[in-house]
Amino acid sequence: RPAAGASGVEGGVASLVLLSVDAPGARREAKVAEIVASQKVYEFLPAKMTIKLRNAGNVHVAPSGTMFIKQGSKQVGALNFNVERGNILPGTNRTFEMSWNDGFPVFEEKTEGSKTTRSLKWNLSNLDKLRFGRYTANLVAVYDDGQRDVPVEAVVSFWVIPWRILGVLLLIILLVGFGTWALLRFVWKNVRRQVAAVPVESEPDPSSLAAATKKPKKNHRNERHEELKTDENNEDASPDAAYRKPVVETERRSSPGQPDSQQPRQQKASTPKKSQKALTANDTNRPSKAKHNKRKRNHKQRRRHE
Repeated sequence: RPAAGASGVEGGVASLVLLSVDAPGARREAKVAEIVASQKVYEFLPAKMTIKLRNAGNVHVAPSGTMFIKQGSKQVGALNFNVERGNILPGTNRTFEMSWNDGFPVFEEKTEGSKTTRSLKWNLSNLDKLRFGRYTANLVAVYDDGQRDVPVEAVVSFWVIPWRILGVLLLIILLVGFGTWALLRFVWKNVRRQVAAVPVESEPDPSSLAAATKKPKKNHRNERHEELKTDENNEDASPDAAYRKPVVETERRSSPGQPDSQQPRQQKASTPKKSQKALTANDTNRPSKAKHNKRKRNHKQRRRHE
């Protein structure tokens, strides 16, 4: 306590109290001044967004709502906005920070003194929450203007590309593909080598094949002439040719009681003496002319059938 006639300073705890009074001319208005993501591209979550709201009225406001996280038209997450109901004073801006960390894996920040470190947390139970692609954060908040709830909306987008995981998967795919290609190439070479070892018969020329299989045209007139000529040569060469081809002479013998002109003509075979003797000696062994003609006809028929 200061002495009499002196001044002093005494400390104490003060509480900020905000009172809302309905007075003529009171105006409540809030709008989004800025909404940004800390990065355009993230490798892993969390994704951090910063929202700056401005109170353009003359009465403090406390907006609240939800931030929806979507991938395309599918909603994948939701975050509560300004759960503590923080007020924005008239004519000022207030910054709100939000973080979305529902993914696999996620970075965890640890602060030790003045040093902050990050490490990946691999929670296999969230394996189905591997994030990849473009995401959109849509903020929908409302505040009371004294009569109704007024909405405030803002949108920001970002990308999540886990390039290290994608690199490992791409490397595995390349190794598997190269191994498959090498195996198929090895099998194909072996098949070609085996096929090359088997001798292949050359296909005949179609023109030569047709010429070889073409049947020559038969000249039946020439064949007939040759058959007759061969038969005549065979008959001339046989030992009984003298008997089969006698020289026939006609003589007129007059019989008693008839003139010579009325006597019948008789044929006489004139043969050489030597042939006549052979005929007399071998008369019993000589084939008859009928048998000879039959044998000749049979021979011609066989040749004709052939």
